[in-house]
Amino acid sequence: PDWQKEMELMQQSQVKAEIQSLASIAPDFLTNIYLPNKLRYGGWV
Repeated sequence: PDWQKEMELMQQSQVKAEIQSLASIAPDFLTNIYLPNKLRYGGWV
């Protein structure tokens, strides 16, 4: 999907994205996927 390509691009380029745009992927994406992965694998939130 397009959102997955965008996430990979942001990760490779090391640029910050708007957190609000992540919520548009799915209502629980930010709390169930994005934040737990950031906390588990490191990186700034």
